Amino acid sequence: MRPVSKSRSPSAARRLSSFEELEASLVDMQKEYAKAVAAGDRARATACRRAVIQAKDRARLISRNPKVDQEKRKQKEEMVEVMLVWLGESRYFRAWVAFERMSAFDAGKGCRISDVGFREP
Repeated sequence: MRPVSKSRSPSAARRLSSFEELEASLVDMQKEYAKAVAAGDRARATACRRAVIQAKDRARLISRNPKVDQEKRKQKEEMVEVMLVWLGESRYFRAWVAFERMSAFDAGKGCRISDVGFREP
């Protein structure tokens, strides 16, 4: 999932093999989505959301595939959850990541997202 030039539609072409890539992709896509909304470009905003939905659907398929390693399936399942947060309210995504980190820190334990190194907003 990466925003591309205005002449091309957003795509989920970038492989999402790690949480770092997922976070970077979602942050970039949120910026692209916000620009489209601010410019009144509904088609572009819809294309951004569609790209995230397609990436989520692909991750969900992988998470349910019994031929895929169990650890990879669990990772993709968690990625689906993260993308659902973005789809629910993308403008708060970075705040949500920070909150997850703080919650895990306060609880004295790691959390899925902080364990994999999501960047600070």
